[in-house]
Amino acid sequence: MRLHGEIGVILAGSQGRFPGQTERLLLSVAANQAVIGLQEARLLSEQKRVASELERRVAERTKELAETENTFARL
Repeated sequence: MRLHGEIGVILAGSQGRFPGQTERLLLSVAANQAVIGLQEARLLSEQKRVASELERRVAERTKELAETENTFARL
């Protein structure tokens, strides 16, 4: 399984033989879990970035609103 934009390697040692069906299944499960972990990490990072941007915009708009309210109060 491949994650867009991510490259990784899972290295498994063998004892002079190719992995059997059980080992291949376990490696496949491990690879899938690694992909899920990478996807979760990427999504969490994106979520934090969006939350930070939203907080910045709210602060900016709150400041603008306070300035507008002050202007109307002076008038």
